[in-house]
Amino acid sequence: TFHVVFFFRSLFIGSFFFFGVCMVSRLSPPVEHLGFPAALSVLIFGSIGLIATPGGIGAYEFMVEKTLVRFDIPNVVGLAFGRLNWAAQTAITLVSGLFALIVMPIVNRNKE
Repeated sequence: TFHVVFFFRSLFIGSFFFFGVCMVSRLSPPVEHLGFPAALSVLIFGSIGLIATPGGIGAYEFMVEKTLVRFDIPNVVGLAFGRLNWAAQTAITLVSGLFALIVMPIVNRNKE
C-alpha cells in the first residue's frame, strides 16, 4: 500500500526528470541527434553529480560533460548542455515549490 504508492510516485518523478533531459536535448542542436541511451546516461551520471554536492552546483555540469564526451560531444558543448539542463531543472523546482507554498495553505484551509 504505502510502498506501492511510494514506488509509483518515485517512478513518476524520475520519468519527469528523464523527459526533462530529453526535452532539453531536443532543443539543443549540437546534441539533438543523441537518443535514449545518451539521455539515460546523462540522467544517471548527472544524478550522481547532484548527490555529490548540495544542489549539484558544478558537479552536475561536470558529470554531464564527461558523460557526453563518451558520445563524441565536445567538452564545451557538454558543459553548456549540463548548465542549461541544471538551470532548467532548478528553475522548475523553484517555481513549483513557490506555487505549492502559495496554494497549499489555501487548499488546507478547508480541512481544519
